[in-house]
Amino acid sequence: MKIYSFKNSTFSIFSMVFLLWIFNNPIIAGTPDLVITGMSVSPLDQYASNSVTVTVTVKNQGDGPTTGDEWVSIFFNLEDMPTTSDNEGNWGEVGHLEPGNSVNVPISNNYYSDFGVSEYGIFNIHAYVDFDGWVDESNEDNNTYGPIQVSWIQDPAVDNYNWPIDPDNAPHVLSAVPNEPRQTTRMHKGIDIPKVEDTPVYSVSSGKVRDRETEGDDAFLQTKGTQFGYDDCFEYYHIKDHEYAADSWVCQSGKQIAKVRDYHDNGSADDHLHFNDYTMHGDPVEGGTYYPTNPIRTFGLTYTGDSNSPVIDQYYLRVQKDGTSDKISVDKIKGKVDFIIAAQDIISYNKRMGVAKICFQIDNGDWHENVILDGDRVFNDGASTFLYCYDCTDEFSNVPYNDDGKFLFYITNNITDPTGDFHGYFDSADLEDGQHTLTVEVTDYAGYTDTATFNIIVENSASMEEVKK
Repeated sequence: MKIYSFKNSTFSIFSMVFLLWIFNNPIIAGTPDLVITGMSVSPLDQYASNSVTVTVTVKNQGDGPTTGDEWVSIFFNLEDMPTTSDNEGNWGEVGHLEPGNSVNVPISNNYYSDFGVSEYGIFNIHAYVDFDGWVDESNEDNNTYGPIQVSWIQDPAVDNYNWPIDPDNAPHVLSAVPNEPRQTTRMHKGIDIPKVEDTPVYSVSSGKVRDRETEGDDAFLQTKGTQFGYDDCFEYYHIKDHEYAADSWVCQSGKQIAKVRDYHDNGSADDHLHFNDYTMHGDPVEGGTYYPTNPIRTFGLTYTGDSNSPVIDQYYLRVQKDGTSDKISVDKIKGKVDFIIAAQDIISYNKRMGVAKICFQIDNGDWHENVILDGDRVFNDGASTFLYCYDCTDEFSNVPYNDDGKFLFYITNNITDPTGDFHGYFDSADLEDGQHTLTVEVTDYAGYTDTATFNIIVENSASMEEVKK
């Protein structure tokens, strides 16, 4: 047999024939088979104004490589596995995959609006690799995966939220409002809405259930949301039949969360919902320093219909030596003293918002605006004994009411800063001896006022024994 030589290589005619056959009949390397082995969503709970990232893990479990033209698609809000007749939601590129290799494909910028739903809640996400069928696979029936669920949450309310009682867009009667006194020298932090047992209670905002108590008069539910760089927190007290478990999400406002319970187990006499708003003032759940917010502030609950003026008791004026409970005669005022009046924004079950400001003047002098309660924040309990006189009457035990049920207000202490120095007084040394006129004006949140005048007599030359009454 003749041997041919090409440069330094030699081969037979049979070798040449074999090479020609290989050239015309290439060896098949195998067929890919793409499957999805995992999928994750981050975060699983997301506010509607933000997006989530879906990461899909794709594996080539076939015996041949892919060509690099592969894509994985995700589908929103399907009940069943996606098919080629469903509309893709978003997609990501898989790229070239050798047999046995896997790749994580992140698909970002997936928004609530992509889901085509009108409510917030928990929705499915499915995935489909090679949805368009571009890859010739050994198995075309194993390309889907899911569902993974994502909770889409309405952005939390901060201002201008609706009422927690139906109707939610109209004001309700309030039996108690913020900054009113309670026993044990504390301030009322929220509002009380008198409603009979079994009245449904609704969420005013989305939020995660961070705390709850299901038994007793003080049973409550607390929701908290974090968005826009600060926290909000709402509390619903004196409730039963909780609809949400701890750590679950109330995904939007207007969801029934509970019912009003029978308060004190005495029928409907005292039944009410107590509602607190801690928006923007820290984290009460984690034990930080915080101050509750007045729910009926300008940007809180929409409150209209208060046409009742506050009322001052025209016959009640008490004068005490500053910093003590020692009563001083109004006819012999000397030195640093406190003035105490009896007033109330209508206490009966009418539409009322509470006292917002108390000021006074002597004769026609400057107005002293020592009591200003109409800010967003509710005053802390430390202000209670400076705003209300708990030891001015024997009619009630440790409650600052007169015998007519009106609150007993100090009007000379400094109740303007919820965290400030509350102590204040009036110094008669600034007045000449003789009779003077004390004029007091009380304003409620709706801007209605009541005014009362009292005659006082200053005797700076009198002894303290003489001025005590």
